[in-house]
Parts: sequence; C-alpha cells; structure tokens
Amino acid sequence: MVGKCDRCGHDLYQRDDDKPETVRARLEQQKPPAELVAHYRDQGKLVDIDGTKGVDEVTAAILEKIEARP
Repeated sequence: MVGKCDRCGHDLYQRDDDKPETVRARLEQQKPPAELVAHYRDQGKLVDIDGTKGVDEVTAAILEKIEARP
C-alpha cells in the first residue's frame, strides 16, 4: 500500500537518492583521505570535537581548543 501526503493527497514515494544506502555512500565520499587527516593532525592543526553533544557543549569545546592555541 502506498502512503498519501497529508497536505495534498498525492501518493508518497521514495527517490533512489534518498535511500539510506545511497546517503551513506554519499557521506563516505565526502570524508577526507586518511593521509590528509594524519598530515594536519601531525602538524597540530587538527583537533577532535565531539559534535554529538549539545550546542552549548560543542561551542564550549571549540572555544576551549581555539583559546588553547599558542
């Protein structure tokens, strides 16, 4: 059974580019190469921030890293 749009009543469908496996593949392609990450990490120009926390916590972590720079 096909779902219907609550606003206009048209049939709902999922585009191929909106499927989870397609989105995962697209995100994977956007990752920088491991060598590039290692290069900047070795130079001390790359830091890790846990972006899964709340906005205030992430902001505080970013500011802390910026302020700690020489």
